[in-house]
Amino acid sequence: MRIPRRNDVVFFTVVLLTGITVYGVDAECDESLINGFDKEMMIRIGKQKFQCKDTDKALRITTGPISNAKELTCLRNWLADGHSIGIPGTQQITVTGCFETECDENNTTKGEGVLFNKGPPVTLNCSDNKFIVLNGMAYDKLMCNKTWVDERGETIHEANAKFEVRCEAKACHPGAIWLSKGVDRDKNDIKCRNPNFELKEKMSKPRYASKLMCDKNSGWTNEKGELLRGTFRASRT
Repeated sequence: MRIPRRNDVVFFTVVLLTGITVYGVDAECDESLINGFDKEMMIRIGKQKFQCKDTDKALRITTGPISNAKELTCLRNWLADGHSIGIPGTQQITVTGCFETECDENNTTKGEGVLFNKGPPVTLNCSDNKFIVLNGMAYDKLMCNKTWVDERGETIHEANAKFEVRCEAKACHPGAIWLSKGVDRDKNDIKCRNPNFELKEKMSKPRYASKLMCDKNSGWTNEKGELLRGTFRASRT
């Protein structure tokens, strides 16, 4: 009979004193924790990374806030393309297969009138000449190329995360303009509080305006009649 070692004695003493019940558990990051793991479509790389055999495709994840990922990794928590999905590596997640695009329509909760166009490129826009609204901001259309971008190419949302969009009438939509400190709105006009300042658009290629005016048929325009959207702040002239 094997003589118990000191570590064994300590372990069983702790169990007896504390009343702990010991169960067998799944190993952290084990492929058995992935419901839907299919060896025909998916591969495991090392101990912590999973991906589709066809590297042009993305895994569809139905557990957590991220729907698609090129790589599923596990570093104590499950990560989709490096972003935590809020699930420990000892808990199960569900992957339903490999799919062609990360701009997945299943990520999008669409309000009435929202059109999802599979492209290429994949786009979201509205019928009836309305704005498409995401997180309170209004756009003519959204396009997906690795990330969701607006008509100027500015990134506004990750391509593999879930989001909700809806359509709203354009008539000077408040979501088409965000006002920063020093900018005032007076009914249908927007201008700087200080007359020595002008409006500056907070974009990678900013535009300027002495004031913005409401065009009920299209939206906010500058003195040249150009349709403007974005965040505006006061800038010294």
